[in-house]
Amino acid sequence: MASLMSYEKKPSSGVDLNAIRSLLRTAQNRHNPCSECERLERDCQIAAANISLVVATRFKSFDEKLQQLHKWQDVRAKAMEKFYRHKNSHFHREAA
Repeated sequence: MASLMSYEKKPSSGVDLNAIRSLLRTAQNRHNPCSECERLERDCQIAAANISLVVATRFKSFDEKLQQLHKWQDVRAKAMEKFYRHKNSHFHREAA
């Protein structure tokens, strides 16, 4: 996945990535880390950070900024969908 994270400026939007991380981490993950959960969580965090970066960055045109914002919002939505689908698979395995 391509990333804008090489840009080190702290986003001015006030997004707290630690809060996002704690919301994404399940009780299952805290006690028995799953490498797939960790990878999917990292993908969500990268997408959220890139959204913040797009908001904080100047672009040549507003259209270009909106295109990048929508791109990263789509990436985040897909990453969150995959994460929650995987997270639910943990609960289905425990119930069986």
